[in-house]
Amino acid sequence: MYTKLAGMTGTAMTEAEELSKIYKLDVVAIPTNRPMIRDDKNDLIFLTENAKYKEIVEDVKKRHLQGQPVLIGTIAVEKSEALSAVLTKQGVPHEVLNAKQHAREADIIENAGMPGNVTIATNMAGRGTDIKLHPDSVKAGGLYVLGTERHESRRIDNQLRGRSGRQGDPGESRFYISLEDDLIRIFSGDTMKRYMEKAGMKEDEQIESKTVTKMIERSQEKVEKHNFEIRKHLIEYDDVLNQHRKVVYALRQATLKDAKNSYEVIRDFINASIRDLVALYCPDRTITATQIKHILETLSGALGLPLDMFEKAGLAKENADAFKKDLINFVLLQYDQFRNQVEGDQIKEAEKWIMLETIDQAWKQHMINIDHVKEGIGLRGVGQKNPLIEYKKEAFAMFEDMMKQIRIDIVRHVFHLKPEQFNTADLEQKRQQEMDAMQMVSAHDNKSDKSDQAKREEDKVGRNERCSCGSGKKFKKCCGA
Repeated sequence: MYTKLAGMTGTAMTEAEELSKIYKLDVVAIPTNRPMIRDDKNDLIFLTENAKYKEIVEDVKKRHLQGQPVLIGTIAVEKSEALSAVLTKQGVPHEVLNAKQHAREADIIENAGMPGNVTIATNMAGRGTDIKLHPDSVKAGGLYVLGTERHESRRIDNQLRGRSGRQGDPGESRFYISLEDDLIRIFSGDTMKRYMEKAGMKEDEQIESKTVTKMIERSQEKVEKHNFEIRKHLIEYDDVLNQHRKVVYALRQATLKDAKNSYEVIRDFINASIRDLVALYCPDRTITATQIKHILETLSGALGLPLDMFEKAGLAKENADAFKKDLINFVLLQYDQFRNQVEGDQIKEAEKWIMLETIDQAWKQHMINIDHVKEGIGLRGVGQKNPLIEYKKEAFAMFEDMMKQIRIDIVRHVFHLKPEQFNTADLEQKRQQEMDAMQMVSAHDNKSDKSDQAKREEDKVGRNERCSCGSGKKFKKCCGA
C-alpha cells in the first residue's frame, strides 16, 4: 500500500517516513518543483461587447479546428447561454456547463480535455473534477482557458486560470474584456470608454492596455474590501444574537440535565417575577393602596390564586420593600404547599417540561423579533446614529423583556397545575383505561382485516355496495375506508 506525500521535504518528510513505519506504508514523495508550462497571456481590451464576442468566436473556431480543447469561463448563466447561442449559430460544437446542467457536470468536465472540445462553464461549475488531457490535446498546446470578462474577485479569476496547466501539462489562458463590462461600468462609468474613443480606438480594434488592466485590478480590490466589510459587519450583528443564545441554551441545558434543580430555579423565578412586578408599579420606595391593589390583581390573575387570599395574608404596606418581601414569602409558601401535596418525582418532570416548552417558544419568537429589528436598523444611519450600537441597545432590551416573560410564564404555568393531576391512583387508572381502549381498537382492526380478507376470497364487494358488516353504510365509507 502506498501513500503519496506531495511537497514534503526535510523534517516533514522525515516525520512522514516515521509515520509510514508505524502504519506500514510505503512513502512515495512527489516532486513539486515541476515548471509552470501554462502561458498566461495579457488581457485583450475591446471597445464594445459585440466586438469582444465576435473575436472570442473567431479565436474559439481557430483553436477548435487545431484540435486544442477550450474551456470558456463566464460570470453568469445568462452570459453562458448568450455565448452558446452565438457559437451554435457559427456551427461550433460545444457543451454548456452551468447550474442548469449540474447533473451532467462531472461527465462534461471530464471530456473537456478531449481534442477540439469546447466547454462553456460558469464560475460555480467544474470544481470537483480534474480535466485530464488527451495526448493529442497535449500536442495541440494543452487546455486553453478563455475568460469572457473579469470577475469581481481575483480569486475566481485565478481559479479559472488554474484549470489549465495542471500537473505539468501545457496550457494557455487569456481574458477578453470590453469597456462595457459590468466591472468597468460600475467603477468608471462611461469615462474609460469615452477616453478610448477620443484616443482613436475603433470598435473592431483590440489592444493590450496595462492602464485598463491595473484599473480592473483596483476595481477588484475595492469589491473584495467591500465584501469583506459586509462579512465583518454581519459577524458583529450575529455576535449579538449569539450572546443571547449562550444564556438561553445554558438555562435550557441545566433544565435538561437536572430536573431536580427545577425547584430552586422556580423559586428564583418567583422571586424575580414579583420584584419586576413591584418595580413596574412602584418605581419609588413609597407605595399606595391603589398600587397595592393593581399588584395583587395582576398577581392573582397570573397565578390563579383568589384575591382575598392575598388580602388575608397580612402583607406589610408601609413601604414597597416591606410589601415586596412579605409578598415573595407568601407566594413561595403557596408554592411549597402545592408541591407537598404531590408525591414522587412527577411534579419535577412536569416542571421540567413546562420550563423547556416556555423557553423554546420564547426563544423562537425572540429570533423572529430580532430579525425584524435587523431589517430596518440601517435607517438609523440617516439620523446620524450608529446602526450597530442602536441594534445592540434594542436587542439587549428585547432580551431582558424575553427573560422576564419566560420567568412569569413559567411561574404562571406551574401555579395552574392541579394536585389531582398527579394522583398516582388516578393516573394508573387512566393509563389502564387507555391501554384497554387501544387493545379494543386493535382487536377490532384485526377482526375487520380477517373478515375483509375472507370476504374477498369468496366475492369482492363493490365500493358503492352496502357493507356486509351490517352497518348500513357503503363499503367504501365503512370497512373499505
